[in-house]
Amino acid sequence: DLPGAKKGGTVTVLQRDAFEHLDPGQIYVSDELIMQTLYNRTLTNYQFDDKTGKAKLVGDLATDTGKSSDGGRTWTYTLKDGLKFEDGSPITSKDVRHAVERLYAPFEAAGPTYLQQWLSGEGQKYRKALPDGPYKGKHLPSSVLDTPDDKTIVFHFDQPRAEVPFAVAMPNIGAVPPGKDTKQKYDKAPLASGPYKIKNFKPGKGIQFVRNDQWDPRTDPIRHQYVDMFDVSFGHQWVDSTRRLQADKGADRTGMTFTNAVDPSQISTVLKDKEAMSRSLTETQPYVDVVSINTDRVKDKKVREAIAWAFPSGQYLQQFGGPKAGEVGGGLVGPTLKGYDPSFDPYQKKKYPGGNAKKARELLKEAGKEGYELVYAYGNGDTHQDASVVVQQALERAGFTVQKKEIDQSTYYTQIGKVKNKFDLYRSSWGA
Repeated sequence: DLPGAKKGGTVTVLQRDAFEHLDPGQIYVSDELIMQTLYNRTLTNYQFDDKTGKAKLVGDLATDTGKSSDGGRTWTYTLKDGLKFEDGSPITSKDVRHAVERLYAPFEAAGPTYLQQWLSGEGQKYRKALPDGPYKGKHLPSSVLDTPDDKTIVFHFDQPRAEVPFAVAMPNIGAVPPGKDTKQKYDKAPLASGPYKIKNFKPGKGIQFVRNDQWDPRTDPIRHQYVDMFDVSFGHQWVDSTRRLQADKGADRTGMTFTNAVDPSQISTVLKDKEAMSRSLTETQPYVDVVSINTDRVKDKKVREAIAWAFPSGQYLQQFGGPKAGEVGGGLVGPTLKGYDPSFDPYQKKKYPGGNAKKARELLKEAGKEGYELVYAYGNGDTHQDASVVVQQALERAGFTVQKKEIDQSTYYTQIGKVKNKFDLYRSSWGA
């Protein structure tokens, strides 16, 4: 139990972006990753120690983090006793097998692919092992994925895989009952295995999570069920959620946000408000924001280098609150990772906060591509709209022609994730 915790009440959650996916197999972005822990259990998961702030990996549906044999090529998981879905049916190894095998189906396109690739081939090759998923009665051979009894799941890999315990903590390696799998429709109404279940999902508007009476706290080392309901509403720009959570009135007294940041224009007032700061989280995240260049469309290396020199990283960050909101990175490794080198900065992003337009123009001229047209895609959140103006101006100073393309924030990752998308530049982020 958590000291001082009380049962009952509703927590309101203010989110800017609507959840695009509820199917654990499709979940990969941070707001949905947080949200799914309420209703979705996985083979392993992370237990947080409030005193030290540290996390450790533990068994979740499984009794432990896995037993390896055959030099790390085979991993065996045993399910705990007393596990049930929200409808009261027991969770068995067949449900875990089904959860894994459905990831091979073509409609499962948004979630992590580590385990599938290790079992059946890199890139998208793994899909050939089970092109229809389990939906036409076929399964992965027992030499790859075996369920010798109702409690046991065995993964067989062609090479040692030390990272398996961490991969099976991802949202898509849980349990889905074959008889209740509605394929694409499962994205709107997945069956709960955690302490809460879904009630009232209104796409684009909000979602409520209420107690799941089939969840047994004795089986769960990481979750609690103190709150009666989590009432999540979408469409709250950062300016709105910051103002409401700082004011701390009415329903907002039991309010929070999963992923909205403090609004850039209000950072200094929140920092001076000791009471609000006691309710705020200020940490370096594991995410490194990057602007991806679509190399299928921008094929000339000199043009890509010109983009890298021209991009106004410091001015871009300023739109989100400057040094109080983040720091400019010179490379893809962030400060939370071992091996981080703060001096690594090949494109001199820290020296030129507005980009080095002169260097970029020279490269475009060498390539014979002056006036090169770029399609810059960005989400329609207010801060991203402000940042898009800064990006356009910097790229135009460097000799590019820029066409801006605004994307609905709630489907942003799906749009930029399309292999044949029509954009040249777009922000994304990645966390270790």
